[in-house]
Amino acid sequence: MGLPVQRIMLIAASLGLLAWSTGCEQMFESAAAHQQQAVRLYQQEQFAGAIAESRAALRVDPALAEAHNTLAAALLRTGDVNGAIAESRAALRYSPNLAEAHNNLGAALLSDGQPEAAAEEFRAALRLAPNDAGAHVNLGTALSQSGQLNGAIAEYREALRLDPARAAAHTDLGTALGEQGDLDGAIAQYREAVRLDPTHASPHVVLGTALDERGDRAAAIAEYTTALRLNPNDPDTHYLLGVAYMDQGDAESAAHELRTFLNTAPDTMANYASIDDARRRLNKLGGI
Repeated sequence: MGLPVQRIMLIAASLGLLAWSTGCEQMFESAAAHQQQAVRLYQQEQFAGAIAESRAALRVDPALAEAHNTLAAALLRTGDVNGAIAESRAALRYSPNLAEAHNNLGAALLSDGQPEAAAEEFRAALRLAPNDAGAHVNLGTALSQSGQLNGAIAEYREALRLDPARAAAHTDLGTALGEQGDLDGAIAQYREAVRLDPTHASPHVVLGTALDERGDRAAAIAEYTTALRLNPNDPDTHYLLGVAYMDQGDAESAAHELRTFLNTAPDTMANYASIDDARRRLNKLGGI
């Protein structure tokens, strides 16, 4: 005797629901797989691949906040500030309490020249994750760009309380202290940044600048030279080293560094003053 028609219909309906459920699970697993690959590529600084995988995840699941967030971070690293802002906001639309999305939105707004709006996003991130040292550094940078140096210094110090080995926070704190006129405090922070991360050129450059300002030209030259060993293609450091050599009376070394700067510096408005000064100094040196 066969099954009643109603029973057959119930079985068919349940099988349909099961197939639908299985399809949904496979769909979400596919989105998650693309998202995981996007994160891996981002961590490897393969930003084009991270963008492609994030978008693949979002084609499967447009509401996946984490994929919008990873896409925002990768777009920002490739210079697409507007895209990063849009994707960060999309992530927050689907997940308002995603601290990383607030942080990424703040970083994008900061790149867009909106430090006050960026500060609000970093504060939102810190309300959700108060022990995030990176968010404290970012808030410090936003406050510094807004002219709020005391607030910036407080944020950098809080970041270092949470993560004393964060070299970049020491560098940022040193810069803020220097802007307040505390040159010795700035030098101490730059030295700590160099100790923690001796293979990164930037702390050597700012330490050299601070030492130069204090009148310790030989030590400044040593820091600029170390920076150029680590990053030989930085025109600005060649310029700083050339000026330091000239002030020290080493005309030949000064001319070499200033010429290197002029041959490598992009001809942009940001460099006009330095380019003009380098040419003036070379003329003063008599074309050595």
